Amino acid sequence: MAIAGGLASSGSGAAPMMEMPPVADFASGLQSALTIVAALLGLQPSGRGARHDLSLAETVLGWQSMNLTLAARGEVPQRVAELLNGGAACYRLYRCADGRFASLGAIETKFWRNFCDAVERPDWIARQQGEAMPQIALTAEVAALFACRDADAWETLLGPRDCCFAIALDAAAVTSHPQIVARGLIDEPADGLPRREVRFPAWIDGAPPSARIAVRRVTSLQGALIWR
Repeated sequence: MAIAGGLASSGSGAAPMMEMPPVADFASGLQSALTIVAALLGLQPSGRGARHDLSLAETVLGWQSMNLTLAARGEVPQRVAELLNGGAACYRLYRCADGRFASLGAIETKFWRNFCDAVERPDWIARQQGEAMPQIALTAEVAALFACRDADAWETLLGPRDCCFAIALDAAAVTSHPQIVARGLIDEPADGLPRREVRFPAWIDGAPPSARIAVRRVTSLQGALIWR
């Protein structure tokens, strides 16, 4: 993440911030899986396999085109100063009165307008487009508003609105969220210490994914021990 530019533009104004879960590790696993699938598809007509060479850093690099382009134009992204890293009032995390955080992602005009209408601040609609980033003044006003109510009150007001709003849930609260429950992707196996497993996060042909198969020790035909 550090080598490929994945840390420098994220975090607070004072310093970059380590991410959790580790983005490079998870992303490179996904990149590997996609590359293997592509090779399997290529194997069918050609009958030839392929040797793959991937790295964690280069996987992260593949996500950096926007920032690299800005840098090429002499506009190296600064923390809490750009549209997607906290510089815009419409796309930030805000602390609520109870200490929890609200996520606002109202980048598109219609979402920001819906938010402003819901909180009865029509004067903010034009300011989002007119004020340069970082939008320090507008952000401070929005932050002061969020600080006046607790997270549940904001959920009641903004949840039904189409404004890209959500409460930032911690790991303990995620499993009870209606969307997560409805999709049925989390299992809690009762075979030892408490743990939670997430199924493959996609429904296929209207059916949910099956539970993960337990890891088991088997012996191959050649007598070697392998794990499945």
